[in-house]
Amino acid sequence: MPNVVGTVRGFIREFHPERVRVVFLSPTRDGEQQKGLFSGSNWSRNLQRIPGVEVACIDARWKRKNGLLLADFFDFT
Repeated sequence: MPNVVGTVRGFIREFHPERVRVVFLSPTRDGEQQKGLFSGSNWSRNLQRIPGVEVACIDARWKRKNGLLLADFFDFT
């Protein structure tokens, strides 16, 4: 599997979405902190340079908090 940047680029090439949201959980489900997410690491910089890509990080320390943060609601009527 390619890294996150390669995966997002491939997804965009294949599906041509209007936008892509890349959301990281910190800590991960394995309990690891997302170190360097916005401190200038190459992969976060490269993601943010892709047109139409939004990058975010969710505080996932408590399982019952932030549960609906990713819910998107569209009304196309």
